Amino acid sequence: MADEFEDEDGAGPSESELQKAYGSKYLSATDLGNRKIKAKIARVTLEDLRQQDGSTKKKAVLALEGQDKMLVLNAGNYAILKDGLGPNASKWIGRIIGLKSVPRTMGGKPTRGIEVVILGEAFTAKGPSGLKLKPAPKPEPKTEETPWPKEDGDPGFGSDPDDFRDAAE
Repeated sequence: MADEFEDEDGAGPSESELQKAYGSKYLSATDLGNRKIKAKIARVTLEDLRQQDGSTKKKAVLALEGQDKMLVLNAGNYAILKDGLGPNASKWIGRIIGLKSVPRTMGGKPTRGIEVVILGEAFTAKGPSGLKLKPAPKPEPKTEETPWPKEDGDPGFGSDPDDFRDAAE
């Protein structure tokens, strides 16, 4: 019975042919699966993308070296790149990023999404005046521990566990 549905030559469409017919030109968490991908940003563009309500919205899209599909940046991934590599997207080109699939919620339903991780040296943040921001001060190292205060009736750390047996009952 299964023979009724086979092609004449016995070979169906290849995986790449099916992907071209039904796949997207944009990278998805399904494409990643459980893999982590390391890629170099080749180009950053803005594209009009259709939203769930049918409207269109401009979104940043990354072309990645060695990847057939491009990555659409959501607000979270845009913030990661902007904060880590700076606000000028043209300076992102040539930078190495990591991509991984992570659990997300969309419309109240669990799903998977792509999270961007900056690999290598991050952007040196500058304040509004263009001056480098001072790093946060490091906490003073503890040189001497303050002893635990002693209280009347305190059995201390070296007490016998049997001392507490009557109290627990």
